[in-house]
This record gives sequence, structure tokens and C-alpha cells, in this order.
Amino acid sequence: MRRLILQLAKLRRGTKASRLYRRALSALKSNKSLSPILLAIGLATILYCISYAVRDISFLGDISETGLDHRMELLADLDPPSPGVPPLSFVDYDDSAMRRLGYPALIPHGSVALILERIAPARPKAVVLDIDISRHWNPAQSPRLAEVLRKLAGSGAHIMLVRPPAGEISDLSQEGLRVPAFAPSPFDSIVDPNPRMQWTSGRTAVSDDEVVRRFPLLVQGCRGATPVVYPSPQLAALLWMRSPGTGLAKREFQRVAAASKPRCGDSPVSGTVPARLRFETGANALAINTDEAARIDFTLSWPVKGDQPFIAPAETLLQSRVETDLGWASGGIVVIGASATDRNDMHMTPLGRMPGSFIVINAIRSWLQFGPQESGGFWVGLVLVCGAVGLSAVLAVCALRLMPLGWRPQATAVMPAAMTVLLWLILILIGETSTAVALFFIQYVAIFIVASATRGAEPETAEATSDQGG
Repeated sequence: MRRLILQLAKLRRGTKASRLYRRALSALKSNKSLSPILLAIGLATILYCISYAVRDISFLGDISETGLDHRMELLADLDPPSPGVPPLSFVDYDDSAMRRLGYPALIPHGSVALILERIAPARPKAVVLDIDISRHWNPAQSPRLAEVLRKLAGSGAHIMLVRPPAGEISDLSQEGLRVPAFAPSPFDSIVDPNPRMQWTSGRTAVSDDEVVRRFPLLVQGCRGATPVVYPSPQLAALLWMRSPGTGLAKREFQRVAAASKPRCGDSPVSGTVPARLRFETGANALAINTDEAARIDFTLSWPVKGDQPFIAPAETLLQSRVETDLGWASGGIVVIGASATDRNDMHMTPLGRMPGSFIVINAIRSWLQFGPQESGGFWVGLVLVCGAVGLSAVLAVCALRLMPLGWRPQATAVMPAAMTVLLWLILILIGETSTAVALFFIQYVAIFIVASATRGAEPETAEATSDQGG
């Protein structure tokens, strides 16, 4: 390439462009500090393009996941609630509450109805019921719960009912693929037509290392012979926040999800989840990358540290004669779930073990506070890589030029690793994962080349003395 440019320059020696080119080439040859920096940036660009092309390799993905896990551990419980985001609270069926109820296999509908009746005067904006009420119908208790749900929705609260699948059925279109199966429930006739009630998914995704990091945005399944698509709790909450009190959130989700419904009946086939979802809610449309946004940004550890979210023991609310201050539920989002040991609902997360209901709280809080996660794509990553490597190369060249010659061999060996670790820590803190794996390798290689190219050069003062003597 350089020969071609020189030949073109010879053809037009008298032009202004050729004179500018010769000046730039001369400056580049004479400036021994600039050459390794440009070499590092060029190498970083090539390596980044290669790493971006193979970004879906599981080994690289695992490193990226680990980096984000460390970031969440460092920043857990430090983010204050954002203005405009309703406060979250957790009504917890803990061991004491389950002991009071006699350790039932399923939490009685009567106790759930009583808790909803107790918090209703506080007028919460939304209620997330992370207790599966669809599994059974008790003639003595379920009608009361159904009536309480109607009244609570009628008062203006948006109710999201988490519904895990009852089992799975084989997908006939692909061997080994399973379609979630939901048993029909009498509550379907109450929830489905009500614009303020919505079934949501309770199905998280467990990684190969048995850690829950993702909450799929859509779960497609069969309710008997009826195809259904349920949103994740965080997606349902975000759509509700963008259009509260209108019923638009549920209708808009049903419109978008209609294209993803599976085929049920005698030949069940899974539906296709689009790469991006677009919802027309609020003033602006909401576009979400279904894969990237499924990553949960855990910001709250368990047991709770501090006063966010507020923990209300279910046992206290079940004691109907005890007056309690319900200020924590006023105008907020109340999540009702269980952390009791006998529920077997504890899961490993990047912040340690926590109950499934608290995973729901983390997912909802991160979406309402920070929005769905989405990487910046190729160009944002390229700018970050070139900028970081270029800045690091400048610092490395300056440091090596100023230090004595005797220190340079040791600095050449230590500096690449030290600067790479420093950059890795910075990326963890800012939560950038789309380029973290590439930078971890690119930074080391580039700075090692810069240090090696600069090591043998004499300090500037010595060079100047030598030139004058010659």
C-alpha cells in the first residue's frame, strides 16, 4: 500500500497533496513515539474485528458474564431509588409464616386474600403475586380471593400474577425441544378479560454453572389446546409504567405477542421469538433486544441490606387483629412471595442465593430504574477499544521514555499486565460487556508491542546529545 502511494506521489510531485503526504511520512519516520502508538491502534482494530466476529463462542461469553457478575458484586445495594420509580416492597412468606400455616404444600388462597385485603387501603399502584394461584381451586377460599382481586384491580392497581408452567410437552418439529404446558384454571376467566390483571412468566434461565442470570422476556406455551404467550414480570411492569391505568400495556403486549404464539393441540410446535420487540406505548415506542435485555442486572442482595426494598413479614399481616403501618405499600409496587425453606425456591445468582421472588424484585427494579440492557453494537465497541488502547499506548510510551534504561526490561514485562487489569476493573464498574473480552486480550498485546518497541530507544535527552555530537 505504501509503495502504491509513493508511486502516485511521484507522478504528481508538484501537487499540494503529494507535498502534504511527504511531510506526513517524514514526520512519522522521525517521530519514534508516534509509530508504536499507531501500530497499537491498528492492531487493536484488527483484533477487535476478529473478536467481534467470534463473539458468540461460549468461552468468550462466559468471561463476559463473569465480568458483569463482578461488577454487580461491587455495586450491590449502592444505587439509591431513582425519582419517579415507585418504591418496591416484599411481603414475605418466611419460615415463621409457613409454620403458622402448618407448612401446606400450596399456600392457601384464604391467606393470600387476607394479605391483599390488608394492603388494599394503602392503594398500591401495582401488585406482583409471585404465588401460583392457578394450580388449584378451593371452593371455600378461592371465590374470596377472586373477589379480592377484582376489587383491587377496580381500585386502580395493576395486578401481575406469576405463573410457572405445570410441565412440558415435546415439540414435534425438533427433537429434544420442549413446549411449556400450563394447566387450565378457573382463574383464567377472571384474569384474561380484565385489563388490569395479567399472567406473567415465572420461568428463569439457569446457566451452565447453575447460576440464574436471565429472565426470558417471553414464555410461549400451551394452556390445554390454547396457545399462550406470557411476559416476564419486568417486561409487564415496564409496559405498565409507560402507560399506567389505561389497560394499554396488556393490549399492546397481546398485539406484539400474537406473532410468537406456538401451535398447540395434537402436534405442538414452539413459536418463534423475534430478535427485537417493538411496543407502541407512552409517548415513544419501546424497542427491546430480546436476548440482551433478558440479562438481569442484580442490584439488591439477599438478605436485604438497608431499607430498600421494605420487607413486610406475611405473618404480621396475617394477624388481622394487629394494626400495622402500611406506608411502605402506599403508591408502590408490592411483591408477594415466599422465602421459606420448605418452598424450595432458593436460587444461586451473581449476588449469592436468594428466593425466586427476590429475583423478580431485582428484575423489575433494574428495568424501571435503568431500562432494558442493550450493548452499543460494533461501532461503539470499536471506538471504545481504539480509544482505550490509544490512551494506554500514549501513557506507556511516555512512562518508558521518562524512566531510566535499566528499569525498562522490568517495566516492559509488568506494564502490559498492570494496565490491562486496570482497564478490566474500569469496564466492570461501568458495566460494559460487549467489548470487555476483546479489550482484555487486545490491551495486553498492544501495550506489550508498544513497550517492546519503546524499550530499546534512548531517552530524548540522550538522543539529542548524540545527534549534536555527530
